[in-house]
Amino acid sequence: MSLYIVGVTVLDADGNTKSHDVKVPAGSLTLAAIEGFAQFYAEKVDAVSEAKVTSIRVTWELTPSGVIKPNPVAGSNVQEAALVQFDAAGTPYAWSVSVPAWIAAAFSGKSVNWVNGAALAWKNLMLDGATYDAQLVAPCDKYENDLTSVVSGVKRFRRK
Repeated sequence: MSLYIVGVTVLDADGNTKSHDVKVPAGSLTLAAIEGFAQFYAEKVDAVSEAKVTSIRVTWELTPSGVIKPNPVAGSNVQEAALVQFDAAGTPYAWSVSVPAWIAAAFSGKSVNWVNGAALAWKNLMLDGATYDAQLVAPCDKYENDLTSVVSGVKRFRRK
């Protein structure tokens, strides 16, 4: 089963933001149809909310398949994460991603151990992307800047 998740973020007069999501069965919807619905939904939220709509997002939720493990590793903890900062092209700012339940073997003390094969493969995917359907799909920061290098990778504990 797959779903589209339509999210809307609003900004109040005090400068606080809040987001909420609604789910829509993907079925055979086209990208244009879900984009149109997301915009229409945001307009309806705008009409019923005193806050200002600041962003709309659509996520496609898929059921994992393939080589995904069937069960969590014993003792795994989603609060124990690797916080990885990347340098992004064209900006002086770092972009970060936190990966929950990072494998213990890929830490050296409080630092991420990039010699670990799984950690290195993840890092390379983040920096180089991968080709699917003859198209390069490469991660970027929120402004679409290419990720050029790892600035740091450290162990962090995050709330659930």
